[in-house]
Amino acid sequence: MVGYCRVSTDKQVEANNSLPFQEDKIWNETNNRGWALKEILVDEGRSAKDLDRPNLQKALAMLSSGKCNILMVTKLDRLSRSVIDVCDLGARAKKEGWKLLILDINIDTTCPSGEMILTVLSALSQWERQMISARTKEGLSVVRSKGTKLGRPKVRSQELDDQILSLRAKNHTYQEIADILNEKRIKTPTGKGVWRYQGIQRILRDIEKEAEQD
Repeated sequence: MVGYCRVSTDKQVEANNSLPFQEDKIWNETNNRGWALKEILVDEGRSAKDLDRPNLQKALAMLSSGKCNILMVTKLDRLSRSVIDVCDLGARAKKEGWKLLILDINIDTTCPSGEMILTVLSALSQWERQMISARTKEGLSVVRSKGTKLGRPKVRSQELDDQILSLRAKNHTYQEIADILNEKRIKTPTGKGVWRYQGIQRILRDIEKEAEQD
């Protein structure tokens, strides 16, 4: 298994979020379960606003490649503050054949009860996606009906926005949406490079912000 720890600059002094505390918790849990800990990866001074963190991505690469088959974190907010992101990781884990263990809320997909908790969170996550999609479409519709242009000039097409929103509402992960757009040879807003999950995540956030400005 691989352990993952994170501290943001304002959390480093808190005992229950400090790196030594997180690392000790992971070591103790590993020993209690009789598992083999390959490595503990740490992102220091990083927020949990998204999953774009160097050592988290390294851990996910180790899991995708089969070098490890379990990801352990001590607390949900050490991994992400977004339930959607966590559920996306759960879906990715299932697809790629590895397990997710979050100690503070008993998400442990190595056992049926942990799978059940993640299933409940995934259902709530899907509902949240659909609500975001509906609110965003309604907001954009009102803005378009007024002929209002929000903020800086938009380089994305409405067709692209609608397609991404539709895929997200169908419970596709950011990476899956990127893969679908790449397979269909749909160009990125800049017309350069290929779609990556970070680009999808950024566009969805921009769409929501644009709707909220109305």
